[in-house]
Amino acid sequence: MAGEHTLISAPTGSGKTLAAFLVAIDRLVTRDPLEN
Repeated sequence: MAGEHTLISAPTGSGKTLAAFLVAIDRLVTRDPLEN
């Protein structure tokens, strides 16, 4: 992702929050340690 915004519309219980959470965890785990 290039820091762009996305609007997602889907039914309740379809995993939107989980998907956003997993992206955040991936960014924390795979970022360069020297990155601010």
